[in-house]
Amino acid sequence: MNMVITGSASRVGSKLARRLLDEGHHVTGFDLRGNGIERAAYHEMLGAFHDHATASRGRPAEPPRRANPPVAAWRRPTSEVGSPPD
Repeated sequence: MNMVITGSASRVGSKLARRLLDEGHHVTGFDLRGNGIERAAYHEMLGAFHDHATASRGRPAEPPRRANPPVAAWRRPTSEVGSPPD
C-alpha cells in the first residue's frame, strides 16, 4: 500500500515511516528537513506542506532558506492602567 506521512522527520513521523517500510509499504515522507531514511520504497519530499510547487513536482526539493523567524516584541503601553487622566 502507498502511504504519505507529513512531518516525516519528526520523532513520531520517522518511526512510523520505518515501521511502515518494515511492513512492506511504499512511503512518501513530506517535511522541511530530511530524516535519513534510505530505502528503495521510501520517497522524500522536502519543502513546506503548503508549497504547491514541491508537491506537484513529486520529487525532492531544497528546503526553504529563511532568516530567523520574526519575534513579536511586547511594549509597555504609553499610559499605565489605573493612572488618573490628565
